[in-house]
Amino acid sequence: MPWKETCQMDERTQFIARVLAGEDAMTTLCREYGISRKTGYKWLGRYRCDGAAGLRERSHAPSRHGQAHDVAVVQAVVNLRTLKEATATPPADSGPAQQQRFDDFRAVSNNERPHEALGQKTPASLYEPSPRPYPDRLTEPSYGGDVAVRRVRSNGQIKWAGELIFVGEALIPAFARSEPVGVAETQSGDWLVRYAEVELGYIHPQRRRLSLRPIRGTNRPLDLMEIAAAIPTTPQAHQPQHP
Repeated sequence: MPWKETCQMDERTQFIARVLAGEDAMTTLCREYGISRKTGYKWLGRYRCDGAAGLRERSHAPSRHGQAHDVAVVQAVVNLRTLKEATATPPADSGPAQQQRFDDFRAVSNNERPHEALGQKTPASLYEPSPRPYPDRLTEPSYGGDVAVRRVRSNGQIKWAGELIFVGEALIPAFARSEPVGVAETQSGDWLVRYAEVELGYIHPQRRRLSLRPIRGTNRPLDLMEIAAAIPTTPQAHQPQHP
């Protein structure tokens, strides 16, 4: 039946409390209270914007502050159910039945229930598909003919000049696909490694890993690791001295 003339505020408060508590679907509650779903969402939107004051009939007199709440509505907010409570308390008897509950909840949330953050509009009414296609598989980066291509191994290394060089963990193969990196010589004689257009670093032959800075052709001071790497680890042959 429609809102009772003698206690419209009580009827609307009770209606909002039951909506927030998630007792029944919006369609069921609107049918029980004899109102359309449009009217039900209108009062729900007013409550969310203005609190309990929004449930009163509009007038030229100023309404109470939006933070003022009636006791019944406050209690309903305290008992507001989450998705888990609304769909899985108690859980369904089977996996398919539980999934159906989730699907129904999502359908109502996206297509029927207005959202305050969206100006009381539904997400479905504002959704626009992206014009950019989403490929099932990304194409591999391509490199020019003057760039050597190496595949990153499962340990994050590539094979270069007979040595294994660690380039990082981000390109470790996933789903049995090894990622290709390009290695190109710079004008100073360094070997720059990049993935597509992203520069990863310069091959450091002593460290057997990448350096963020060029190795050759600079006058910068060496750091301790580079100095240690440059020290021979095998005895040097004695050079005869000539008078």
